[in-house]
Amino acid sequence: LTFTGSDAVGWQLKSQANKKRVLLELGGDATVVIAEDATDLERIAERVAFGAFAYAGQVCISVQRVLIHRSKIRAFTETLVRVTEQRAQCGDPAQEGVWLSAMIDDRARDKVVGLIRAAQDDGAVVEYEGPSEGNLRGPVILNQLPAATELRHTEAFGPVVYLEAFDDDAEAIAKINASRFGLQAGLFSQHQRRIDRYFRQLQVGALIIDDIPTFRADHMPYGGIKDSGLGREGLRYTFEEYTEQRLLVLPKFGPQ
Repeated sequence: LTFTGSDAVGWQLKSQANKKRVLLELGGDATVVIAEDATDLERIAERVAFGAFAYAGQVCISVQRVLIHRSKIRAFTETLVRVTEQRAQCGDPAQEGVWLSAMIDDRARDKVVGLIRAAQDDGAVVEYEGPSEGNLRGPVILNQLPAATELRHTEAFGPVVYLEAFDDDAEAIAKINASRFGLQAGLFSQHQRRIDRYFRQLQVGALIIDDIPTFRADHMPYGGIKDSGLGREGLRYTFEEYTEQRLLVLPKFGPQ
């Protein structure tokens, strides 16, 4: 049994699968970390904006959270807002330069709008909200998201991203690991020791260095842990998931 979709449905299917082998890809809350040594905020902001808003955020590894070192959060926030306003256009995806097409249906739209409005009611700050019409929802950037807000604990699967400051690597790692999801994360840093530490300690299926967690190639193992799924996709790895290994043990024969 293989399933790609929501964690609620995926784990329900697994519970009904009895003795079948199961492969689940269930999404997450893909986080980007912008470390103290990160440079070229313009390029990083362009990648984050694309990862958060392309395809209207309807991607399992769409950027949903950005952790920024406190020394850079104001500069990065301003850069991301400007880049988003300039580049994240809504409309017909067949037109060049359009990143955001329509939400898949009214239910998906209402879910995302509800998460955003609930966050605002809880005290979140809206740094930017693009124009919307019907199922064409403009990009939304939030800041100062309260701990109890639902958006922190669910996959939005829409064009919304929230920003958060951190003071040191231990705090950033703890924030990511506190999530019930663990699909992919991205880290903008040039320090090998920092990269090694994040890779050893993060509870995610993959860590993408100097890029967003929206990156994926078919030949890499793709999948997560915790509520993000079970097993790995990718050409070679999917064959392994679908294969039942068998073993033949032979004695040492004499001359024939």
